Amino acid sequence: MFFDYLVILQTVDRLERAGQTSDLTSGASLLSQVTGGDPVVDDRDIELFIRELEMCQRCDYLDFKVMGWGVEPASIQQMGARTYLAQTTEIHLLPPGRDLATSRVFAHERPDPGEDDGSPITQLTFSRIAEILAPQYTPERLALFLESGGVPAALIPDLSKPEQGLRELFALFDDLSPYRHIVRGFLGLWLSQGLPTGPNADEEKELLADLARQGWFVHDDRLVRGEPIRRATVAPLLGGDLLVNLHAAVQEAARPSFAVGNRAAAVFEAFKAIEFRTRELLESTQIGMSLMGEAFDSDSPKLALNDRSDQEDVDEQRGFALIFKGAMQGIRNPKAHAPFEELDERRALDYLGLASLLMRRLDDAAFYLGSREGEEDDVPS
Repeated sequence: MFFDYLVILQTVDRLERAGQTSDLTSGASLLSQVTGGDPVVDDRDIELFIRELEMCQRCDYLDFKVMGWGVEPASIQQMGARTYLAQTTEIHLLPPGRDLATSRVFAHERPDPGEDDGSPITQLTFSRIAEILAPQYTPERLALFLESGGVPAALIPDLSKPEQGLRELFALFDDLSPYRHIVRGFLGLWLSQGLPTGPNADEEKELLADLARQGWFVHDDRLVRGEPIRRATVAPLLGGDLLVNLHAAVQEAARPSFAVGNRAAAVFEAFKAIEFRTRELLESTQIGMSLMGEAFDSDSPKLALNDRSDQEDVDEQRGFALIFKGAMQGIRNPKAHAPFEELDERRALDYLGLASLLMRRLDDAAFYLGSREGEEDDVPS
């Protein structure tokens, strides 16, 4: 069962205007008014109703008192949901709440068809997210983590049972809820690794694929709406094919291994391809760092990356000479001389991105090499 705080405020406003304040002396009576007299038999539903009341109180929309037992402060954990609600009394609207109830201010998030069309996310998906996130923190630290992700303290439920509490929080994604943009924002940050912790590579891939099938994607650290991907194996964060934006030669070298999950081997093959192409351009028998020194070092490098017309060009050449040599020593050579330690997907893509950049700089080197050879051919004999 879902309770919309705006309906609660409107119900209190209606009762106050009609003089039916007897129904506001008990939370149980107000609940009956909100449901139209339909009985609420599930204690979890009563807890959800109480949480909406508490959020309205924290936001200064309405006020109420809860009568405790003796000297003990009122506690839903000690009293139980039904007793706690029965002890809730003196319910009345505050001016901001009356403004909302009478539509004097805009209550819901403004529609944004480019990001959210009100479509749902399955409870199975939310349960999986809760299952992944709950064990990572104690209840107290989990509350702080949620706040760091943009969830107001007033919206954070009881987390003594973390998975249950998280599912309760995610229930705010209901299409009638004015809080769904908060859930979208938190999940977008969490899935895009924008928080202190996030899902691991396999969990991230699983969740992004699941959400993509439902038409939800991460964009600019937010969960946004798009066209569902019916056969998604990964969410199209990079266009669906994680290698599609890399240099064609890097794709050709890396794809066979990457496609079957051998990501360290894919990185090794990509940097081998860089080494092989450099040897071809130089017609050299050198390998590794010696090869890159032969190619890019000296004041008149055999492979120039620019026309060396000013100091900035010279500095760029020297800098990339170090990068090419460092890539051979720090990436290519360790992968050649030691057993492969498998890489997670994100780290492997970082390495392949560097390989793609270096391969594109070899494209520049080939262009300047061709230009230089053309000039030499034009020199009169």
